Amino acid sequence: NGGNYNVTQAPRQPGSTIKVVTYSAALMNGFTAATTIQDSPVSFAIPGSTTYSPVNYDGRFHGQVSLRNALGNSINIPAVKTLNKIGVESMIDLAKKMGITTWKEPVDYGLAITLGAAEVKMTDLAVVYGTLANSGEKVDLNPILKVTNYQGAVLEEKNEIRQKKVLPEEVAFIISNILSDNSARAMEFGLNSPLNI
Repeated sequence: NGGNYNVTQAPRQPGSTIKVVTYSAALMNGFTAATTIQDSPVSFAIPGSTTYSPVNYDGRFHGQVSLRNALGNSINIPAVKTLNKIGVESMIDLAKKMGITTWKEPVDYGLAITLGAAEVKMTDLAVVYGTLANSGEKVDLNPILKVTNYQGAVLEEKNEIRQKKVLPEEVAFIISNILSDNSARAMEFGLNSPLNI
C-alpha cells in the first residue's frame, strides 16, 4: 500500500472495548450498576450451528458479580448474559446511535458481538467513548478545526459543533464512573495496574 493504509479507518475487532455499549443499553433497560449477574458456565443454542459457550479470559468463574464489577474487570460471561437478556437488536441500535457505522442488521450478529466479534473503525470507537465523555452527547468526528494559507488567512474554519443527545446523561455518568473506578477492576487488574491514573 505504499504507506497509504489508514489504520484509523480499517475495520478491526474492538474486543472488550465494545462492552460499554452493551452495559449502556442494559442501564437503559432496567439494569443498575448494582444489578448482579451470575458468572457461571452457560451455553446458547445457535440455529443451524452448534452451541456458543463463552469463556472468561482468566479461565475462571466468579459467581455473583455486580454490573459494576463485571464491566470494571471486563468479565466476558456476564457481558454475554446481559446481552442475551436485553437483546442484540437493542445493543446494535444504541451502538449505531453512539457512532458505530460499520454494523449492518442485528440478524447478522450473535451474542459474541459484545466481546468484540463485529468489526468497527477506530474513529467510530472514539466517537462512542466521546459520547460517554460528553454526558451522552454524540459529537461528530471532525479533526480539522481550521485551514489557513501561508499568509495566515483563514480559508475554512469549523464554527458549528454538530452534536446529538443519544444517551441519558446518568447512563454516561455511570459507565464513565465504572471505567474510572480503580476498585471496580481490582479483582482482575490489581490496585496498581497501568489503568490506575
